[in-house]
Amino acid sequence: MEIALTGEHFPAARLHAAGLVNVLVPAGGALAGAVALAQRVAPGAPLALAATKRVIAQAGAWNSAEAFARQGEIINPVFTSADAMEGALAFAENAFRPGAESSGAAGLPADFAVRPASGMVGLGRAASRIS
Repeated sequence: MEIALTGEHFPAARLHAAGLVNVLVPAGGALAGAVALAQRVAPGAPLALAATKRVIAQAGAWNSAEAFARQGEIINPVFTSADAMEGALAFAENAFRPGAESSGAAGLPADFAVRPASGMVGLGRAASRIS
């Protein structure tokens, strides 16, 4: 409240302690910190990133009764997109290799394995249609 009402400037450490700043970088390191964050975000799926930003930007105006439905309107198209299919297949191809059943690949139990077939991506005991 103090910051909003006074418009005063406060040290980054105080803003960090208040939860208003999530990362502190050394003096002169803002550009390097921003680039490091961008490098972590950039590999994300573009549609999912855009939907996430929209949900965060708009959610403050939603009441609790409508929040789930409104969020769904934004994120559900992501799950049925070509990007989602491509991402799931890329994950399956990169995270699991033949014979990975015994390795517990990607931190999953050893009895999980990918079995792609005709638009299906199966992770061991469960399979879901992606389209």
